[in-house]
Amino acid sequence: MRIISGLQFIRIFLFAAVPVSALADAKIVETGQTYPTISAAITAALPAATIEVTSGDYREVLVITKPVKLLGHDTGAGKPRIDAGKATSAIEIRAEDVVVDGFEISASRSRSLRFGVFSSYSEEACVMVRGSNAVVSNNRISGCHYGVYMRDVESGAVELNEIEGNRFGGIFILNSRNVGIRENKVRANGYNGIGVGSVVFPPGMIMAMRPLAGDVIITSESRPLEAVTSSDIEIAGNEVSGHGHAGIVAAYSRRLFILSNIARDNGGQPVPKANPPVLLGSSPDIRGYGIGLICDTHESEIRDNTTEENDSLGILLDTAYSNRVAHNSVQQNAIGIGLFGSTANSLENNNVFRNSDFGIRVERGMPYVNPSVGNSVTGNNLEENRVNAFDTSGTDSAPAKVQGVAKGGPVDRQQLGLPNRWDDGVRGNHYSDFDEASEGFVDQNGDGIGELPHPIPGGRAVDHFPLATRPAETL
Repeated sequence: MRIISGLQFIRIFLFAAVPVSALADAKIVETGQTYPTISAAITAALPAATIEVTSGDYREVLVITKPVKLLGHDTGAGKPRIDAGKATSAIEIRAEDVVVDGFEISASRSRSLRFGVFSSYSEEACVMVRGSNAVVSNNRISGCHYGVYMRDVESGAVELNEIEGNRFGGIFILNSRNVGIRENKVRANGYNGIGVGSVVFPPGMIMAMRPLAGDVIITSESRPLEAVTSSDIEIAGNEVSGHGHAGIVAAYSRRLFILSNIARDNGGQPVPKANPPVLLGSSPDIRGYGIGLICDTHESEIRDNTTEENDSLGILLDTAYSNRVAHNSVQQNAIGIGLFGSTANSLENNNVFRNSDFGIRVERGMPYVNPSVGNSVTGNNLEENRVNAFDTSGTDSAPAKVQGVAKGGPVDRQQLGLPNRWDDGVRGNHYSDFDEASEGFVDQNGDGIGELPHPIPGGRAVDHFPLATRPAETL
């Protein structure tokens, strides 16, 4: 797996103390030649050239077809501002090894698309990336359909940007691999903050959008499913807040590493009942969440994040399987962690507290998905939630089918009627409503592990080794 770890260039700026107006130009460092527009400098530059752009307004659309480093420099009037006006994108990267660093980027008069399945994949963005190994960093990006959109790339990085006020989403990664999304501030974009997805129409058919026409092109390609699935993507250290629906969401993806993010105050808009962008296992009335893995996302990890004050859920697993959710702080949501039609996941050492409805809720969800079975829930702190734990497994066992295929992960038919495990055979979880003698908790040998089981409301799941206190791993 190759993930760009940082900015792979050295910036050298040599500017004289002259008025800002005199510096409004783009200079090719290698030749020292200056140009009145960035586009002219890109046209004149040789591959691998560095172009320095000074403060000023650049009302142009950039199409980058060669490897260049485009570096904005604040010469006293702020970051240089690129505004594409009515164009669908301000910058389109079609080459490999391109760097865009240090700009304000917008398409302030671009069209507003009505929400729907096609507009959610529409390739209209302030920065549209189609070339591998691109670095988009240290920019302020706003006023477009998406802020940054990467499609069909084998590597890339989106780092240290401020991305806010885009009409649909902040960052979207589609059919791509080995991408790092790190330390961005992603705020108040219309629907989603950071999204990852894959679009494939079998056999081997790929969907593409024509930005100007807004219609769909279906092309037949011979690439296998694994080659187009978004995978090996790190989403780390971002602040994601104030979005209409989701802070961070991944659909039809695998091997994602969602680490040490803050997802706060997302939600308020339910998935539209007409023409939703994804088929959910949970209720379409969910009005938002902090972090979500949906639609068969698997082999991924959600770890060390803070999710708080989101509308419906802090963390959502919806028809997702074989994922690990560990060491997260999940507080003051309606539901802390929710599993709907999701199988073979591990929830461990999370601090789930003060959520208004449920701490952890596990159930089938919609009738066309599998029950949420084969999951393991251990070492979690469930404290001061209205209902600390709820799990319907063991009672909801009918094998769901959609067009003959069960959705929500590979599950052995014998598992469908079995309850989830709420302990590992040695220890279970801590429940603030089951940790004292008056609540039925018994610990005669004083080892901190209860000697009477704790039935989980909703089904037949049981924690056989409930804990007397909050596990140290959740601190």
